[in-house]
Amino acid sequence: MSTTSRTETPNSIRANLRQGTSLCSMILALAAATAAQSAQAQAVASVPGNAANTSADAAAATKVEAAAAAPDANTGEILVTGSRISQRGYTAPTPVTVVDAVTLAKSAPTNIPDALNKLPQLANSRSNNQSPVLVANQPQGGNYLNLRGIGINRVLVLLDGQRLAPTTFEGAVDTNILPQLLVKQVDIVTAGASASYGSDAVTGVVNFILDKKFTGLKAVANAGISGRGDDAFQRFSLAAGTSLLDDKLHLEGSVEYYRSAGIDASGKLERGVDRAPMAVGTVGLPGAAGSATNPYTTIFNARFAAQSFGSVINTGPLAGNQFLPGGALAPFNAGTKTGTSGINVSGDGAYHDQMWLTPRVTNRQAFGRIGYDFSPSVSGYVQANYANSNFSQVNPTQSVNAITIYSDNAFLQQSLTAAQRAQLGATPSFSIGRRLDEDGGLKVHGRTTNFTTGAGLEGKFGGDWKWNVNYTHSYSRLTIQQDNQIQVPRFAAAVDAVRDSAGNIVCRVTSTNPGLYPGCVPINLFGVGSPSAAALRYVLQPSSFTVKNTLDDVNGSIAGSPFSTWAGPVSVVVGGEYRKATLKQTSTADPALPVDFTGLRSPIANRLFNSQQVGVGAGSNNVKEAFGEVAIPLLKNLPFAEKFDLNGAVRYTDYSTSGGVTTWKGGFNYVPTKGIRFRGTISRDIRAPTLYELFAGTQIARQTFTDRQTNSTNELIVISGGNSKLKPEIAKTKTVGIVLQPSFLPGFSASVDAWEIKIKGGVGAVDATTVLNQCFANAASPFCSQIVRPISATDTSAANFPSQINAFNINLANELYRGIDVDVSQRLNIAADTRLDLRLLASYVPKRDISTLPTVPTQHQAGGISVNGPYGYPKLSGTVQADLSHGPFNLFVAERLVGAMDRNWNPLQVFVQYHYGPVYYTDLTVSVDLGALGGRDTDGKSNATLFFNVNNLFNRKPPLVADTSSPGLNFPSAMAAYDVVGRFMSAGVRLRF
Repeated sequence: MSTTSRTETPNSIRANLRQGTSLCSMILALAAATAAQSAQAQAVASVPGNAANTSADAAAATKVEAAAAAPDANTGEILVTGSRISQRGYTAPTPVTVVDAVTLAKSAPTNIPDALNKLPQLANSRSNNQSPVLVANQPQGGNYLNLRGIGINRVLVLLDGQRLAPTTFEGAVDTNILPQLLVKQVDIVTAGASASYGSDAVTGVVNFILDKKFTGLKAVANAGISGRGDDAFQRFSLAAGTSLLDDKLHLEGSVEYYRSAGIDASGKLERGVDRAPMAVGTVGLPGAAGSATNPYTTIFNARFAAQSFGSVINTGPLAGNQFLPGGALAPFNAGTKTGTSGINVSGDGAYHDQMWLTPRVTNRQAFGRIGYDFSPSVSGYVQANYANSNFSQVNPTQSVNAITIYSDNAFLQQSLTAAQRAQLGATPSFSIGRRLDEDGGLKVHGRTTNFTTGAGLEGKFGGDWKWNVNYTHSYSRLTIQQDNQIQVPRFAAAVDAVRDSAGNIVCRVTSTNPGLYPGCVPINLFGVGSPSAAALRYVLQPSSFTVKNTLDDVNGSIAGSPFSTWAGPVSVVVGGEYRKATLKQTSTADPALPVDFTGLRSPIANRLFNSQQVGVGAGSNNVKEAFGEVAIPLLKNLPFAEKFDLNGAVRYTDYSTSGGVTTWKGGFNYVPTKGIRFRGTISRDIRAPTLYELFAGTQIARQTFTDRQTNSTNELIVISGGNSKLKPEIAKTKTVGIVLQPSFLPGFSASVDAWEIKIKGGVGAVDATTVLNQCFANAASPFCSQIVRPISATDTSAANFPSQINAFNINLANELYRGIDVDVSQRLNIAADTRLDLRLLASYVPKRDISTLPTVPTQHQAGGISVNGPYGYPKLSGTVQADLSHGPFNLFVAERLVGAMDRNWNPLQVFVQYHYGPVYYTDLTVSVDLGALGGRDTDGKSNATLFFNVNNLFNRKPPLVADTSSPGLNFPSAMAAYDVVGRFMSAGVRLRF
């Protein structure tokens, strides 16, 4: 990581240190003040996070009505996530799921986002143990929430109702940066909310609500490890708060440290890829691999047919031989052919064997907040949050199928016998295939730094009128460095090794072009372990890129009731928002810059690096918005109309890059009688293109694909970049539901909501596999122009495997999603000191259709698993929670369901093994309140709670889902849907004073 941190200036480092030091000093000062006021602290009401005294709050938080309108214990006002209306007694028509911090801590002691990702409403989120990234142009650590699995940049993440700046260039927010120990609850709006909160709220909103009046001192220390002895983590958190000056001044803050060791290559092998499963075609069947006539079937011990770890000769008189350790030439056992060209079973071929399963991650976070009541009607706050996240990962080793070796190569000549040299004869050159395992894998290091400051004022006037104004400034910097990349010019110089006049082995270019490649070290590729350390240091070089995002956001609103109808007061909110965002991307390997190959013979590629290359880019935009919302009660206390009200919102947004767009929402609440409520909404929502999608520089990524035209599997280059002509995505969302809280069932509540989301003009690039398949199906397809082949557009030989595919973002996708959400809870008071809370959360999504262009068949993804990659979309998913409290003891059990999935949802990708049944996971948390156990908890507050958690109690293994890409590359399952870690145990202590 020292290599990536060197890109920061001394001034920025000192500034970060001052920021972190000042926040830590605030925490220590708060802790001292808290200790000095222990008597006062004992009288303060308990807050969420204390298992002994928040049972009533926790139970209330699970109720559906509480999810719609939860009273803020700090102000007594009603905060309604999903609406800007804040009026006592008002219930928003938008479906909202609320989970309190206590329940989240029981579900996943690691952190709050991990617990949220267990909810059925969140699917295919990106976290440490989900959705691994195989290329180095994306962060491989962090926690990026994905509502309904529709996209991490289509859900709006809020902190106390305020927008957060992106922490990555993708426009998403790493929720690990939030002050988790001060989070009171999380509200999840499961419907479009752009009219209320602005762009990105296409699938909904996740609002982290802080306890802004926390007093006391609390800490959490816990650690865990998998049942296989890896993926260990440690977490230490501290929070403190106090009120001064007759409670006018409130100070609070928190610090947190988290480290996860990740799962390395050996852990990945232990979990099911030691036999290198892969889906391939069958020899002798007609049609290309994956077609209906030759469907993919799963084989084991897959190997590359034209690569070995020590070099295999693929052309010329010596073809079919390989170099053994030490350099001796011997016959190459290619293994048994499959119906996928380039992939064989067993034999001496190479495969991916060094890639990690999950990254190593370290997070550091500090938060501080000062609130002050200037008068009974005016208050203000300032707050700051600093977060730093480092991650490291080992990606696949590099391989080259066509390295040109000239017959006068000095290392070659010393490896061949006299007979072999005679057999080679006058052949000037030949081609070898090799996986450079000596590089130790492509080592990826990343660092994300985020610093956010905010301030605001709020007040009351004229009775029930309220106003607020808020300002946020955020700076985020992401640097990713990939070590051990083959630097193509240096590699070409080093491979072309000859003897000089003194008999020394040197790089040929040092004789033909002296001074052009100073320090060139010839490399010996003949045999495992043959490359010298000096040669590897010369040809393997780092590349890196840095993306900086800034956001300045100012917003304000006025809310009140201008008049009343016969059914009650009409509530209105009007306001505006202005924000400016900037992006700057720099790179040490800009693919747009030409590469000089003077003096070199047969470089392996026409670019600077063999693998990842990311270009430069810069851009900015500003957004001006005006919004309004109204809630109108129409009926009240009438037969079959206990209550009926309408809600409407509208927002006009002017983007400097794409112009103006209007979003709106309409909704209703109808209560025919007490205990039954019907609700519904319809809205028009948007997601604006991120600055990265608009202005990103050219990127080059090397990936493995199967080309049906040549029936070959190999690596090729995918080129992508920004598109400044992108327009906002437009979505229309509909919801309708019922909420039940019958008086004859005390403690029972239930909601059922049907929803539909239609998205037009979705931003995205057609993936390389689709491009290849569409061109294969129709030679006149416009996709064919995106493919670069070395011979011709029609040649079907393996030598015509594509060298490059162009894939730039456009507004192309039309998407349709439909589903039903269920939330049922029951609270049972079994005895005076025994309570059982039950909750069922379920999601059924039978429709998930994505269409791009008229020539591309619609993808019916509902109930499907992605062909290559980590994603799965079960139609049915859910969790059942049972929370039993008995005196000082608590038992929390959750049963999670990942429904059945089918792999044959894509008609162009057909599999023999395609159906995967439902998978169930059991999680358990046991805790004991030591204060209550010892009889010292006389004031209703605990000073220590011990807890023990087991995730995946029965060590359920994920189904085997072999991919079609490359032997040993991807983990053979849907990582974003299934648990790939296995049984995981953790224990810790929560302290509260």
